[in-house]
Amino acid sequence: MFILLEGVGNTLKRHYETYLLEYELADDDVDGECCLLCHSSAAGDWVNCGICGEWAHFGCDRSQGLGAFKDYAKTDGLDYICPHCRL
Repeated sequence: MFILLEGVGNTLKRHYETYLLEYELADDDVDGECCLLCHSSAAGDWVNCGICGEWAHFGCDRSQGLGAFKDYAKTDGLDYICPHCRL
């Protein structure tokens, strides 16, 4: 007997594309904000650039060494600066 094992990420992505993506594209209550770095609107932990106001997934920009999101979220005053504004 052969059992096909599939990663959880692939299952979640397929579920998103099957059930949620069409809703997000059709309904006005979803603002359609896309990540500055990966250009995806997938759910996750987001950070807002303190200079340009663009949004990025926390995990997409690891260049600032921000650590884990739960630790970053506790630091009220720590501003995120996106790669474009750091240039």
